[in-house]
Amino acid sequence: MKEEKTTFDLNLNDDRKVDLLIDFNRMKKNYFDFYLNRKKSFNEKLNDFKKFFSLQLPVNLGELFVPENQTQILWMFDNPSVLAYENELKEKLSLFKIKHLNLKKYFYKVFTSEDNQKREINVNLFLGTVKSFYGINHFFVPFYKAIVFLYGVKNPDPLLALEELKKAESMLVNLELSQKTKQELSYYLNLYSAYAHQKIAQYESAMEYLNAAIDVNPFGVTARYYLLQNSLLLNDLEQANHLTDKLFKLDLERLKYALDECNALIFDYCITNPLTPYFFVSNEFAPIGSVLEKLITISLSHQIAGEILEQKLNNILNLRYDDYYDQELKNNLNFLKYIFLEQKNISSPFFKMILPEIEKKFTSSAEKLKTLIREKALENCYQELKAYDEIIEDSIKSKEHLEKEIVESREDLQKKLAASIKAVEEYTTSAIQETEYNLAHAHEMDKFNPTVAFNNAMIYNLIVSVIVFIIGAIAGYFNNSHISSMEFYEMFSSILITGAKWTSITFIFGVFVAAGISVFVLAEKATYKQNLKRKINELKKEKELSIDLLKKEAARKEKSITENFNERIEYYKRRIEDVRKEKAEREKHLKSKAEESIKPFIEKIDNVIGFNNTDSAIT
Repeated sequence: MKEEKTTFDLNLNDDRKVDLLIDFNRMKKNYFDFYLNRKKSFNEKLNDFKKFFSLQLPVNLGELFVPENQTQILWMFDNPSVLAYENELKEKLSLFKIKHLNLKKYFYKVFTSEDNQKREINVNLFLGTVKSFYGINHFFVPFYKAIVFLYGVKNPDPLLALEELKKAESMLVNLELSQKTKQELSYYLNLYSAYAHQKIAQYESAMEYLNAAIDVNPFGVTARYYLLQNSLLLNDLEQANHLTDKLFKLDLERLKYALDECNALIFDYCITNPLTPYFFVSNEFAPIGSVLEKLITISLSHQIAGEILEQKLNNILNLRYDDYYDQELKNNLNFLKYIFLEQKNISSPFFKMILPEIEKKFTSSAEKLKTLIREKALENCYQELKAYDEIIEDSIKSKEHLEKEIVESREDLQKKLAASIKAVEEYTTSAIQETEYNLAHAHEMDKFNPTVAFNNAMIYNLIVSVIVFIIGAIAGYFNNSHISSMEFYEMFSSILITGAKWTSITFIFGVFVAAGISVFVLAEKATYKQNLKRKINELKKEKELSIDLLKKEAARKEKSITENFNERIEYYKRRIEDVRKEKAEREKHLKSKAEESIKPFIEKIDNVIGFNNTDSAIT
């Protein structure tokens, strides 16, 4: 890591600034000299960048921090943003694939040239390749040009770089890329625009672009770092202190994540490539020295010694309780063993800061080992208790089966009751409807029609009158002694008068009889209707009575069935309760016995953790 020349405005007559610088450089020497004095080759830096992306850290743990003077390295290999771009625009890029590959090749050569002359040649070759894209909207043409104008030429041209970045931004809007890829590329556009403004001392504009970058990527580490730097240049200490706190804690959060995941690769990378030492590359960060000192002091304020924790870990491993390990515990202990074996870890201030988390992991692993030993000892206990569980399970199933049968029996009874009630209702309804129909149409029945009855009686009356007329005429003929001396007309008139007399009497009597019959029919009709109404009421009462009887019978049967089932259910409940009590007593006895058997193991673990009688505990 290369230290930059100080830009801190130091006034030797200002004692406060002198003290500030002294404290700042003391912290740098005490904690971060190793990182600041370390020199990495181009290939080492390139491999570090590649390694970071291979770790696939969660988004909230930030992006790769790339110092401004190493910006070009990020684009000298196929980083995830480049790969996403090429994959999503595969079909379009296939039209000028060779040109795209040449663009990447000469961009790489610009920054790997051995001397200025070769670099100038490669810059010209790069710009020549750029010209071959005339008429083709390719995002990486202006994007790479901007980086070259900022870092690849002898005389950087920030203004020209800004023009190219604006072109790239315009192209990005119209590209058919996923939202995620657009956001990633937009982040870098804003970041590099900020770098360009920094180079021409437009710090406020730089901060605007850096804030825009953070809006696009809230977890952007590089943008936050340079926002902090610009805040200091503009004397915005409040924002600078806030950013310092966030960035400092990021290193510890990454290490905590590696601990949680037992990921040695992430742990190695994060402890080897922390962000915090970059606060000490320049004295212009001295104003945040007090905040950094406070954060470092708090992080190192614990009373845990790495050597003691390592000894405890070795003591646990030396117990040789491997047979009790499960895969999780094995991974935890192997990971802890690995990070302590790496001497660079033990000497790192970040390792010391993360020791409380390491101790938590160790303690939880020790407790896990105790739990596994207990579980192993209790296996036989649980095997014996399994017989009780089977009895309980069978009883529960039988009880549940009976409870289900009760429900089904009740449902069956209710269905039968409903069917019977329905049959009664259907029969009664049909009978009532028929009776009501007869009642409603009684006046249409001939036998209850007085007019019809009167007419019929009059017909009979007429017939009888005719018969009486004939009989009366004949009787009058034989009863008249003067009939022989009468002339025919006189005789005929006499016979007719006699017949008519009796006929009139008969007819008049018949009329009275017919009228009486009509009156009788009316009375009979009224009686008929009354009987029908009475029948309807009786049918309704019969229906209610029948339904009531059916319900009572169903209730009696349900009560009988329920009582029978409940007796059997209660039996199984008592059985379950008794077996559970017996199991609990047996379990208590077996566990007590198991605890006695594992007591020496647990005591050994407790002893080696507490360093009590360590030697005897291990043997």
